[in-house]
Amino acid sequence: MTSKLKFALTLWAVFASSFIVGTGATTFASSSGTLGTQAPLSNVIGASIGSSRFACVIVANGRVKCWGYGLYGQLGYGDTSSRGDDPNEMGDNLPYVELGTGRTVKSLSVGGQQVCAILDNDKVKCWGQGVGGVLGLGDGNNRGDGPNEMGDNLPYVDLGTGRTVVTLSAGAGHTCAILDNSALKCWGYNTNGQLGLGDTLNRGDGPSEMGDNLPVVNLGTGRTAVAVSAGWNHTCAILDNGSLKCWGYNSDGELGYDDATTRGDGSGEMGDSLAVINLGIGRTARAVSAGKLFTCAILDNGTMKCWGSNSNGQLGLGDISSRGVNVGEMAALPVIDLGVGRTAVQVSAGNEQTCVVLDNATAKCWGINEYGQLGYDNLTNIGDGAGEMGASLTAINVGVGRTVRAVSTGNEFTCASLDNHTVKCWGRNGLGELGKGFKEGVTLGDAALGDNSGEMAALTSLDLGTSYSVTSISTGESHTCAIFNNGSVKCWGRNQFGQLGYGDISDRGDSSNEMGLNLPFVDLGTGRTAISISAGFTHTCAILDNAKVKCWGRNLYGRLGYPDIGGNDWGDGPNEMGDNLAYVDLGTGRTASAISAGQSHTCAVLDDGTVKCWGYNNAGQLGYGDTTNHGDDPNEMGDNLPNVPLGVAASGIDTGASHTCALLINQNVKCWGYDFRGQVGSGTGLNIGDAPGEVAANTVDLGSLATAISLGDSHSCAVLTSGSVKCWGYNFHGQLGRGDTTTIGNLPNQMGSNLATINVGTGRTVVSIDSYGNKNCVVLDNSSAKCWGYGTFGGLGYEDSNHRGDGSNEMGDNLAAISLGSSVQPAQIAASTSRACARFTDGRMKCWGNSAYGGLGDGQTAVNVGDAASEMGNNLAFLSLDSSSKVLAPLGRPNAPTSLSAQAASSNASLSWSPPIDNGGTAITGYRVDQSGNGSTWTTVIANTGSTSTSALVSSLMESTTYYFRVYALNATGTGLPSAAYSVSTTSSSGSGSNSNGGSFIPVTPSRMMDTRNGTGGVAVGKVGNGINDAGAVLEFSVLSKGGLPGS
Repeated sequence: MTSKLKFALTLWAVFASSFIVGTGATTFASSSGTLGTQAPLSNVIGASIGSSRFACVIVANGRVKCWGYGLYGQLGYGDTSSRGDDPNEMGDNLPYVELGTGRTVKSLSVGGQQVCAILDNDKVKCWGQGVGGVLGLGDGNNRGDGPNEMGDNLPYVDLGTGRTVVTLSAGAGHTCAILDNSALKCWGYNTNGQLGLGDTLNRGDGPSEMGDNLPVVNLGTGRTAVAVSAGWNHTCAILDNGSLKCWGYNSDGELGYDDATTRGDGSGEMGDSLAVINLGIGRTARAVSAGKLFTCAILDNGTMKCWGSNSNGQLGLGDISSRGVNVGEMAALPVIDLGVGRTAVQVSAGNEQTCVVLDNATAKCWGINEYGQLGYDNLTNIGDGAGEMGASLTAINVGVGRTVRAVSTGNEFTCASLDNHTVKCWGRNGLGELGKGFKEGVTLGDAALGDNSGEMAALTSLDLGTSYSVTSISTGESHTCAIFNNGSVKCWGRNQFGQLGYGDISDRGDSSNEMGLNLPFVDLGTGRTAISISAGFTHTCAILDNAKVKCWGRNLYGRLGYPDIGGNDWGDGPNEMGDNLAYVDLGTGRTASAISAGQSHTCAVLDDGTVKCWGYNNAGQLGYGDTTNHGDDPNEMGDNLPNVPLGVAASGIDTGASHTCALLINQNVKCWGYDFRGQVGSGTGLNIGDAPGEVAANTVDLGSLATAISLGDSHSCAVLTSGSVKCWGYNFHGQLGRGDTTTIGNLPNQMGSNLATINVGTGRTVVSIDSYGNKNCVVLDNSSAKCWGYGTFGGLGYEDSNHRGDGSNEMGDNLAAISLGSSVQPAQIAASTSRACARFTDGRMKCWGNSAYGGLGDGQTAVNVGDAASEMGNNLAFLSLDSSSKVLAPLGRPNAPTSLSAQAASSNASLSWSPPIDNGGTAITGYRVDQSGNGSTWTTVIANTGSTSTSALVSSLMESTTYYFRVYALNATGTGLPSAAYSVSTTSSSGSGSNSNGGSFIPVTPSRMMDTRNGTGGVAVGKVGNGINDAGAVLEFSVLSKGGLPGS
């Protein structure tokens, strides 16, 4: 069962207007001139600010949100409306920018009135104002200001045959990109040679100007670019040897050549003719930012220099004199005083202000401050007078205990990405650029923040909405359902009976534009969310947050639990879902803790540990000792539906095609139903459960205790306490993993110790298993995944259609881990007959196998995935579910602790366990221990151990008594899921204790005692209680006197 999770949006630092980002890391040149990579800015994704009062962020799922001024479509929402200037426009009301089916964003750069983004396929899309060709689409048209211009309708920027982009920078009216072959290309306005092509012709505003026809910028013989920054009307690039070159407009010395001569607008001015900038003897550039008429660079030793216009102190030199326009100024250019011992990590040069992140994760800003954009609670310019820099310039107050990961300057405002994955913005708020839901009125600056005392300390982070990831998945025969971390549900695939729950019978995921935001959430009722879901053959059931059950889809034989002689389906027509879909009646006061939807029947574990099943019952799969269907006629559900007679409470349940298995709280397994192929494990091949008394008697002999069960159509599997796996039943496709096709479990002497464990690899153990149809998939202890059995359509994920496990030398180390891509770890594999889906620890999903009915969610129905070379690994795309990219800081409840065990004395029990696989995203702070005398009624005996130690001592127990225990993990969010229950018996004050879960001490009460002393002739001396019945065993007892010595 999966808990409902909720957590805040996470951000990365991608301040492309301030420094050039590849995939979350700053590119720089080391002192030796070779390239290195600065450590990524942790989990922060980040933002980029435009020079015209708007901003964009990449959120944790790799998607983009923009707010502020929107007149030219630069927000990307298909209109010209501003966002963030009125209430209720931010948060979840601020939509994502649509960039194409399944596409996510690696980095972005915001320019004057345009935005450009590098997508996950390393291609580029640009939107906003298109005049001058700045979007690179062969015309001057705006994009994003009208309907149907974004998403798949927005073309990629053509940068040449086979070329992709490593990094890019958007300026006021032009854009530059470094390609995968290290070439530099620029397009857009070129009135001052800012494109570096030796002329003043715009590029990108006419046909045949882009692609292979767009020239590469000539940086000199053998030289390539490693970083680029596009400013207002000039461009600067760091070369592969760490040197720096700039070209374009140069009125104030912003190019750094000790003159005011424009470069790049005439022939012979680029290449070897363009000199490198004098940064000081032996100095090279580590990062560069081109602003409005000035430029700043971080040098290889962490110092910083700025040159060009200085009308408001933006160069940080304590005056207003320009630098770089007169002979000798660059050689004599001083470094900026950032404070004693302080160095620069990241810089952003804006209109007439500069901001920097220092090595101690604080930020400082200087220059013009007419709207509080420097963040010092005043309107005083800084850096234009003596004594204003260095130690005199304090760090910006971004909140108590908060530090800065990256900063970006815009037109009269500034934004910073903080260490807690949030963004704060300050300065002018004329058009909603601060994202606060209001804007200035008739007086300029009347809505500014950061210009008055106390405003920075009180400044709140932007509300950018909630980010979602997948926390649980379940695959049926031809459909899949996923629970998100907010408890909502989406389903896709085949829908002929309404099993997707959308009030129709249309398949989803088999055509373009059906996934992602276009795939709706299933309506579970007002305020209701799901904590567990099970997709069956043609129906779906979910346990909701109130622990009640709803089912939808096909209702033949009563499998939904809604008594209807006609078997009317639910979810296939309007007004059948939501509040109109009734709860399944499980009995007075009863709720569910586990649910499983099979082929034509459904079973649930109730809150008291009992099990109820309903639906088709031709082979006794409901476990009621008959073959009568239940749930299809009135008065068959609720209190009239009996409990399955298990004798012991259950903790887990799973259903196959026509059989059922339950995991009991004593970690034994019981199965019932159709057994012709041995799937029930009785050793007889005879059905179990179609006659009275059969279910309670059929404990499956596994030779060990079990921690998990999973059922296919006609086979069953169990994970043992050792972490190994055993499977039994039908084996035609090798699903038992034995290297043959021999059915196991339908004949005597095939179970117990005769049933071998499956070899999943040397030293490997199984963390989780999912069986469906004729195959199994497991997640192993090394975070890899393997599948075996039926392999047609590529459903095993090995880039072929071969079965595995049906021949010798196919299992163990010879069975490879499935290639699912780099930097992902599977947390769960959900299998169906001919496909499978993986949920990763970061909340994303991938599916492979048969694509019929849209089951893979990739918009196709006739193209299988995973059955041919080069289809898996990084080539296998993540699903677009509006949550398909990673979420880095989930704040949810922990999963269940595992491997609980106990040893008992006469009055206490010593418990030990393993921590949960998933802590919910925050550290475990302690554990809760519950105790029960019957396995169904529980009392908390330790509310919080207050420690991460995985052991506890429970005292004040009665001797010679059986107790059940379960353990929960605790974190900052709350109490997690319970472990599987474990039972143990305390000792008597003079004897040994017991452990019904496999311990070595077994207390017995003999029914008859014999005096065997010499001369007694074996006279019976008393009948004492009820003894054990162990045929063929010889039990010896020593009779002790009160003092513990043998009686005489």
